[in-house]
Amino acid sequence: MAVVAVLAVLVCAAFWDVRTCDFINLDDNVYVTENVHIRPGLTWEGFKWALTADLFEDAPNADYWQPVTFVSRMIDFHLFGMNPAGHHLTNLLIHLLNGLLLLHIFHRLTGAFWASACSAALFLLHPLRVESVAWVVERKDVLSALFGLMAIEAYRRHVLKPSIGRYGWVCAAFLLSLMSKPMMVTLPILLLVLDYWPLNRLAIRPLDVRVWMRVLLEKVPLLGLSAASAVITLLVGQPQAFRHPSYGEMLATPIVSYVRYLGLTVWPVDLAIYYPPADAFLNPVTVAASAALFLGITVVSIRLGIRRPWVLFAWLWFVVSLLPAVGLVNSTIADRFTYAPHMGLFVVLAWGVPDLISNKWRPRPTVLSAAAVFIILMCSVASWRQVRHWRDSVTVFERAISVTTGNWMAHYNAGKALLDAGDVDRALPHFIESVQIQPANPESQNNLGNALALKGRLAEAIDHFKVAVRLKVDYAKAHYNLGNALFHTGRHAEAVDAYREACRWNPEFSEAHYNLGYVLAGLGRIEEARIQFQETVRWNPDHWKARHHLNRLNQISPPAAPRS
Repeated sequence: MAVVAVLAVLVCAAFWDVRTCDFINLDDNVYVTENVHIRPGLTWEGFKWALTADLFEDAPNADYWQPVTFVSRMIDFHLFGMNPAGHHLTNLLIHLLNGLLLLHIFHRLTGAFWASACSAALFLLHPLRVESVAWVVERKDVLSALFGLMAIEAYRRHVLKPSIGRYGWVCAAFLLSLMSKPMMVTLPILLLVLDYWPLNRLAIRPLDVRVWMRVLLEKVPLLGLSAASAVITLLVGQPQAFRHPSYGEMLATPIVSYVRYLGLTVWPVDLAIYYPPADAFLNPVTVAASAALFLGITVVSIRLGIRRPWVLFAWLWFVVSLLPAVGLVNSTIADRFTYAPHMGLFVVLAWGVPDLISNKWRPRPTVLSAAAVFIILMCSVASWRQVRHWRDSVTVFERAISVTTGNWMAHYNAGKALLDAGDVDRALPHFIESVQIQPANPESQNNLGNALALKGRLAEAIDHFKVAVRLKVDYAKAHYNLGNALFHTGRHAEAVDAYREACRWNPEFSEAHYNLGYVLAGLGRIEEARIQFQETVRWNPDHWKARHHLNRLNQISPPAAPRS
């Protein structure tokens, strides 16, 4: 209990500042704060939406099927409303539970309490955990891992005393993990890795085919769940990419990504919420070096795995669990993708360092303990410092800009946060830089137009709005902004066309209907204006301006009587 208390204190000390962090304007807004289905809290209608969103119909507030995560967010809103502190602290609590469950599982599997505690501490306190804890939308990370660990614990119990009931718990927990986030889709293979070590159910030498077949057949139902989850994710996923990699890049990217993730694990500095695709890493020299390192680690792990199975276990766990995130179509990586891989990777340190040192010289237990404490404390301090960069959208994206190059997304989101705060002068350079780096992004073009319009540079703003709607023809907001800019430059007929496009692509866009009605009324097209004001009131009954203009039009020119 003392070790559990110490771990809890260290985790809270490292991550406690998340309670002062705000929602982030990347994904938090779309999937959480502006999600009309979860903001009312836990309701029957919301629950039905969570079960079907992006499964039977495309939902703009869901990036893929994750009903368990959505229900957890509904509970957050029921308890905390729009107070971000509660949402963040729930992430932190689940993260702590994951670490303690990891400690329990490895202790039960190996009997090595202190090594298990060290491995759990490194997992809990590593700076790469900050993104999953401090970013509200990443509730899916910690929830998926929680149910994945529950599935592993249920599997451990099943192996000790096999039964259909215990295996059913394995399947149920795994299904909940997949319904939180499909990152743990490789769990059936990870269970095979556990069968090798520390369960010791599979022997490589001598190879018992019957045992292997029995253990493999045991995973078939779980593989079925994985396959179903993969199909659903591929069908409903909407990846956004601005480039189409060659087959050579698709082959090289995973190997380079593995090495980059290893680098971030060993030296977690210059962390960012978003890393732009690093084409520089795909040059022949880097690819060859990465492939050599990856192959070298694999060969060494296999050779050492005969006598030190935990070495091969750690490497296989890392490679297999990271498979869904190594990037087959682009070279973008993310800190959060290391959440599940690190649960097994740190075994190599917790078990390996004492073993390696003891073969060279006999250290005193106090020396090893002091070294472990030092590393864990350094991770704690690094995580505490990293959390401070997540205070709000401006700090997190300006930090990303300072530690990366060519980061169009960081510039865009920093500019958007500043624009929302009314700081146009600071926002404008970010939008300009974002468009220069990635001119094919319609959101950047649209918001650069907004900033220019607020500075009175309407002609330039119109140019960027037109680029935005050319890049994304159904971009209703950009059509609306284009209409506003055209109206303020006296080009009313063109403004009418722009507003009509906004209403066409988003019929519920009440402000677009209102502005269209206003311009039509000014052009003397009374009946058309009346229809648009009626549409405004239809979608926004509280729109008093539309009601006022509708009443005035009815007084000036009453609606024509229906023909008999």
